[in-house]
This record gives sequence, structure tokens and C-alpha cells, in this order.
Amino acid sequence: MLLALTLLAFFPGRKVALETHDFYPVFAVVPFHDQLMIPHFGLRGNFFHSYDMNGKWQGVFGQSGQGPSDFGLGMIPNFNEKEQTWLVADLVRNSLKVLDYDGRFRGTINFPDGVYPEDGTLLPSDQGFIVLVDAFQDRDVLVKTDRHFKVVKSTGSVFDPRVVFLFDAFYKTQMLVCSNGDLVLLESLVPGWRVYDQDLNLKREVKVRVPKWRSFDLEKVKGLSEHDWLMERWHQLGSEIVAARLVGERLLLGTRHPGSEAYDYLAFSLTGEKVAGSFTSSHLLVGAVGDQAIFTNPDAEDMALYLVGLEALLKPAADKP
Repeated sequence: MLLALTLLAFFPGRKVALETHDFYPVFAVVPFHDQLMIPHFGLRGNFFHSYDMNGKWQGVFGQSGQGPSDFGLGMIPNFNEKEQTWLVADLVRNSLKVLDYDGRFRGTINFPDGVYPEDGTLLPSDQGFIVLVDAFQDRDVLVKTDRHFKVVKSTGSVFDPRVVFLFDAFYKTQMLVCSNGDLVLLESLVPGWRVYDQDLNLKREVKVRVPKWRSFDLEKVKGLSEHDWLMERWHQLGSEIVAARLVGERLLLGTRHPGSEAYDYLAFSLTGEKVAGSFTSSHLLVGAVGDQAIFTNPDAEDMALYLVGLEALLKPAADKP
């Protein structure tokens, strides 16, 4: 039986105050070398800030505009360790921008029809790229391409073919990369995942039991009005995975259930065994570095991250200070 812990004022781990005079929501943190990259996209521009592990500002690249190096809407950056370059999908220009380690513009590759990365998620491979594309009922969501984004293989059809894609925010997919190069594919409406190798061969399909999980009644989803969608009322109809990260060799899932504004977090091995312990918090999982998960508090009035080991998160309440 899982031990639940509600985290309110206290949150374990190390608080890292970010050295900045700006204030913007943190949706993702991308570790690279000994730094943390945080994308910022909003009305004031499209920038990518880097900080050291103590929150000291290191630099920034990117800007909104019409020039060849400017972004229309640059998404979560991907760091190519082999070539020491940044790969950033621009979902307005429908292209991939390549920048060097310091953020200097190196070139652009246009996406062809049928290759439109979900939230900018892609992975460089020896022959080209592996791309997580926007999900539609009639096609796969995981594709392997050459260096010009010509698709050479695809896989990853949805778990539940009844899913109706009425609104992008209703159904999301996520791709995580294991330390051995395997790919973990998750769907927001399904308590489970698939594991593929880098040739997109399926290695494992896992379904797990998640406490309080309520599957969506798709007939009720179809009946939502435009106003209901704008008010995000689909959250009242079922459970969803809102965040997932690999922390060491464990998969940490953040779920949200009807009637709750907080997130329930559980950890699993990649084969589906539960890790003892769970916790509930308003803090959002936004990244992972080594064996530490990275959280942010969306309601805070300061810019800070929380770095905490998985074992500290999942300890029973009696062990907490």
C-alpha cells in the first residue's frame, strides 16, 4: 500500500533561487553539463536563460522577430551532446533552428508536412532525428527521419483509438530518453507507457494502477461547449498525466484528478513496479538532473526551483523534519 504525504508549506530538497529581475512561469528545465536551461516564451519575447546549479544567471539567447535567427515560437530546447549544439523547434515558422553551445545561430531546417513536433520534442540520432509529432487518430506519433526530416520509420499509435482530438490541450504525448538510449512514450489520458529502442522497435508495453484514476467518458467530452474548453472544464471529467520525468532509473509521474487542483506523484520502475511512497503537492515537476527531480511552485511570487532526491520525496511522513 502506498504511503501518501501532502506537502503544503514544507517542501523537501534544496531551494535554488534564480538570479533574475524578470518573472515568468517555468514550464520546463533542461539540464546540460553543469547548467540548467529554462525557456521563456510569452508576450515579452522568446528567450532561453541558463543558470548554474546554484541559480546564478549564466547567459541568454534567442529573441522574437522576423530575422533568420529570431523565433516565432521557439519551444523546449534539445541539446545535442555529440555536436554541442542546441536544437530548437519553432512552431510558428515550422522549422528547426540550430544554435551553437553559446546560442549563436548556425542554420535552419524546415519541417515537411506530417512532421510537427509535439511541444518541440525531438532527439538527434546517427542518421537524423527522432521526433514526437502531434497526435492524430490516423497516424503514429513517434517518427524517425533523416537529416532533412524525411520520415524513414514511424510507430506509436495511440493506446485508445476512441480518443477524439477536439483540442490540443486535452490530449498530450511525451517522450523521455533513458540513460541507455531507450525511449519512453507516454499519453496523458493513459496510466501506462511504451518503451522503444532507437530503431523504434517496441521493447515493452506497460499499464499501471494509479490510485484515484478516473478514465474519461468520451461522450461527455464530445458534448463540451467552446466555453467549456476555454474554461478547461475537461479536467472535471477524468484523470490525466500532467508531468513525467526519469529520475535516475525511476519514472516519476505527476497526475491530476477531478476535483483536485494539486498533483499526485508516484514513482515506478520502467517495468511497472511501484516504488513505495507517494505525495501530493501544488508544486509542478518540470525537470530532472541525475537522481534529483526539479520542481517549481506555480503560485510563488519569486523565481525558484526545488531540487530533491526521489527517496526524500517518497519517505513516510513520520520521517520528515
